[in-house]
Amino acid sequence: DLFEKVKEYQMPAIAMTDHGNLFGAIDFYQQAQKAGIKPIIGCELYVALKSRFDKSSVCIENSSHHLVVLVKNMRGYENLLKLTTAGYLEGFSYLPRVDKELLQRCHEGLLATSACLHGEIASFLLKGDREAALEAAREYRNIFGEGNFYLEIMENGLPEQRIVNDGILEISRLLSIPVVATSDCHYLHAEDVEAYEILTHTRGGQCRNGKKRVSPETNQQYLRSPAEMHEIFSYCPEAIANTIRIAEKCDLKIKLNHSSLNKTQLAETNSSDDHNESLIDGKLKKILSSSSAKSRKDKLALIYRYLAEKYGSDHVVRICTLKKIVEKSAICFVGQASSGQPRNKEEFMSFTNSMKRISVKRSSDWNEVFKIASTAERFVTLCKVIYGLYFQQSVHPSSIVVADTPISDHIPLCTSPEGELVSQYSRNDLLALGMRVFNVRI
Repeated sequence: DLFEKVKEYQMPAIAMTDHGNLFGAIDFYQQAQKAGIKPIIGCELYVALKSRFDKSSVCIENSSHHLVVLVKNMRGYENLLKLTTAGYLEGFSYLPRVDKELLQRCHEGLLATSACLHGEIASFLLKGDREAALEAAREYRNIFGEGNFYLEIMENGLPEQRIVNDGILEISRLLSIPVVATSDCHYLHAEDVEAYEILTHTRGGQCRNGKKRVSPETNQQYLRSPAEMHEIFSYCPEAIANTIRIAEKCDLKIKLNHSSLNKTQLAETNSSDDHNESLIDGKLKKILSSSSAKSRKDKLALIYRYLAEKYGSDHVVRICTLKKIVEKSAICFVGQASSGQPRNKEEFMSFTNSMKRISVKRSSDWNEVFKIASTAERFVTLCKVIYGLYFQQSVHPSSIVVADTPISDHIPLCTSPEGELVSQYSRNDLLALGMRVFNVRI
């Protein structure tokens, strides 16, 4: 578990920077606080090479660079909401993208770092374009202000990283921009790299044994301990010291579980078992009863239209839901990517459909199920690693969130896979923030 490992390492703070979104930010914030660890909310943004409105890139590699931003205070949090929302609603092309014009408008309260090998400065250094790298560094420093932009160095076992680190240290000396040592963490332990590969390929619709397989170039993108970080960055102690300085600058306080936004719930029937207040709107019932709408989808569209008219179209939005990998999904993903038993997809699906629900917490259950497999132990381990992780975004079938002011002032928005406008936060996260959530039971 992430927070158990962080506590074991006696780390006072931890930052989470998902790519282009804030889906997990509130859950992360709450879990970190519960564990007694300071949470730092951030995002690894995709910055368009030109304007965010320019969608002319013919491939994903030429559409954007990475940039890490961290929230210092409530103003920064509000600006990050705007940035991630605009990334989806204005700049989406392969990925949710912002641009430097938007960063200039929404930089207040944010601290930025130059990101990984896919960052703009690193990309120029790898191309041998030192002057362009220097200009990009100046530009980001000017956008975020003195003391709010840092140059990242990493030690991840990649030869390209050594080239970038040398260039970063030179730029730091020339421009007096501070350097920070970072660990680009994609999994908890080094041995989890295979599970990470499986999950990455599953999300991309690829099979690990198929023609599109691309094995990780390193297994060094795990959560390093402070002692290990001190050792591998002994050549630049200032970069380690700056991690503490950054953590001290980031001091966001989010009010949770308060009622100032009037949490309430709209329901047609069967709402008495819900822990929130219930409100049966007579007008809504009348609209539904007089409507010819038959399907859940049509009824929900009718309800949404009613709420949008009542509160304002920019005050109402559907809610996203994030699906977790359950036991059978974990088995399916690992099975399709493995060369062990079962031997093929058809056999595997038949196997999983017929087996009883098992507990990933009891190794004996797993070993009994896979006793015929020569790779049972490793198979079980891989399933356990990806079990419980989020892997898919969809739209909640019956929940709608409403605010007294434009909804984008309160929460980040995105588009669903079907193109529908939805919140980036889940229903539980919205309730934790005190938002007004209508859960319609049809």
